[in-house]
Amino acid sequence: IESVARQVARIPADATHVVVSVGGNDVLGYAAVILNAPANSFLEVLSKMDDLRQEFRHNYRGMLDEVLARELPTVLC
Repeated sequence: IESVARQVARIPADATHVVVSVGGNDVLGYAAVILNAPANSFLEVLSKMDDLRQEFRHNYRGMLDEVLARELPTVLC
């Protein structure tokens, strides 16, 4: 997700549409965090998952704001 800002800056001036496929690798990284972290309870795991969900949402929304600022029709995958 964090590399999209650099890519948005390179969108050609004559672009008519934007297609964004991002986030899969971020989610895989979060999965590794969950699977490798020690936990004392299921509630602890759910709490950590919610923290990661909120982080992902924040990062994705920031990326999306940058893309949409270009005011081009946009497809998200």
